[in-house]
Amino acid sequence: MAELALKYILGRKRGMTQRFTEDGLVVPVTVVTAGPCYVTQLRASKQNPNYCAVQLGFEECRAKVISKPVLGELGVQRGKPSKTAAASDASVKVRVGKALRFLREARVKKLPEATVGDVVLATSFTKGELVDVIGTSKGRGFMGTIRAHHFSRGPASHGSMNIRQPGSVGSSADPSHTFRGTRMGKHLGAIQSTTKNIKVFDVDGEKNLIYVCGPVAGPTGGFVIVRAATTPPPAPKAQPIVKKGTQKGGPEKGKK
Repeated sequence: MAELALKYILGRKRGMTQRFTEDGLVVPVTVVTAGPCYVTQLRASKQNPNYCAVQLGFEECRAKVISKPVLGELGVQRGKPSKTAAASDASVKVRVGKALRFLREARVKKLPEATVGDVVLATSFTKGELVDVIGTSKGRGFMGTIRAHHFSRGPASHGSMNIRQPGSVGSSADPSHTFRGTRMGKHLGAIQSTTKNIKVFDVDGEKNLIYVCGPVAGPTGGFVIVRAATTPPPAPKAQPIVKKGTQKGGPEKGKK
């Protein structure tokens, strides 16, 4: 079992706190317990040469809570001790031999030199780099149009019967149906949300913690994915150097 440096790791959000910079500034940070993640599969396609991926597993759990097909891919049997297939036998596919709760696929341009069972740790990320954090936002239940779409409510007096109602949603006779995309009440929240281009404030390799600046979607204890920023902002353009004693668009200062 070796350590694999991969800019993709699974973890759980542990809450928010604050840290201080060397200048004494207070920075709000989100604490993420990242890893250890185990390499469960190395995937490639002969039909599509551009497809290469590494499947990672995170958080060991009881085999009872995982479906049998997934347990078969992991090399675990319910009620029996897990056994990892021998790598020397080419006819037997190597399994990780652990019951892992979360399995996710990290797309890569080229398969790394890794084997099933290698570990990805929080130390794969460094202080100051930009990352994307993917989480599931908090569920808010079923919400009306005022809360979901910021509709304005109607008057509450003079016999008005339209206080918090959505209003007309379509014609009755023609076309006799509601148009697709009409804003109505809906289930709010509980969707995948990505916070892009946030900076890694610090990494604690001993405790497997990653401190990222700012908030991250999801409740405390929610499952998150930390990956390298896919669309980082462009580098600032170099400003032209203006020599001292010169004025842009005019003669040099100090000369008569």
